[in-house]
Amino acid sequence: MKIPIVTALLLALAAPSFAGADWASARLENAMSAYRTGDYRTAQRGFQRLAEHGSAVAETMLGVIYAEGRGVRANPAVAAGWFRRAASRGYGPAQIALSDAFARGSGVGRDTHAAYFWALAATIGGDRSAETSGRSRVAALGKHLSADTRAEIAADVHNWRPRAQRMR
Repeated sequence: MKIPIVTALLLALAAPSFAGADWASARLENAMSAYRTGDYRTAQRGFQRLAEHGSAVAETMLGVIYAEGRGVRANPAVAAGWFRRAASRGYGPAQIALSDAFARGSGVGRDTHAAYFWALAATIGGDRSAETSGRSRVAALGKHLSADTRAEIAADVHNWRPRAQRMR
């Protein structure tokens, strides 16, 4: 599964969200730097450590690593699992990536309902780039769903709450 460049940019811009935790901020910066320079093993170790502490950004980046096979054997199912963890925390870029996985059936069963749900969830999270990406996906996916189904999914999204997280 290819991760859109927009998602990669969103992830790179997410680093300031760790401002309250110096160790996490430094580890995220080191892991992102390693990823950008192609040292995927170092990046994976850094992201793994942060993910163990509840970082949705790190979970998403682990998803990217497994989706693209960067330093590991590509594994769409593992990628989708990481995207789901971060998406369930309310992280917009992960919600977009998970929506794309469901839309394509990459690592998960193809499921237009789930793809629509996660795209719609991304539109309300407060991340402008994810909101924009989510809106375009909602429009495209909505063409394949009835008005009643879209309304039901919208109600589900309205009632959905992100899972608690220790850090973003």
